[in-house]
Amino acid sequence: MRKSSSIRFVTQVERDLVLLKSVLKTFAHQPNTDWNYQAEGYVDVVLLDMDEHYLSKLEYARSLGRVVVLYAKDVTHLPVNTLVLHKPARARDVLSMLSAAEVSLNALNKQAQAATHVTKVVDNHRPLVVDEHKTAFAY
Repeated sequence: MRKSSSIRFVTQVERDLVLLKSVLKTFAHQPNTDWNYQAEGYVDVVLLDMDEHYLSKLEYARSLGRVVVLYAKDVTHLPVNTLVLHKPARARDVLSMLSAAEVSLNALNKQAQAATHVTKVVDNHRPLVVDEHKTAFAY
C-alpha cells in the first residue's frame, strides 16, 4: 500500500539544503512511499546536519520527528545504530537513506500496532472469581 511520509532537513548550509531539496523533488515518488518536504511541524524523518554541537542538536531533532538521520563528514563520533548520510551527499546516497528511513518507519509502525494489540487483548480479559477470590491473568 502506497503511503506518504514527511521529511525535514536541519542544516545551516544553504548549499546542502538546496541539494537535498532538489534530490527529494526529483526522486520523491519511491516505489512504496511518496516523500514530501515539510519545513515546520512534526515530521516522519529529520535529517540533521551534525558538523557541530551534535548532542544538543540530536535532542532537538528527536523532538521534531519519528526517525533521525545524521548528516556528517566524520561519523566516528556518532552514536552507534543510527542512520547516517555521509557528506557530501550524492543522489544515490539520499535514495539509500530514504529507503533506510522507510524501513525504520515501518518498524516503528509495527511496534505501535503490536503495542495497541497487546493492550486490546489484555483489556478484553476479565478477572475470574475462583473460590471467592478475584483472579486476573497476565500475558
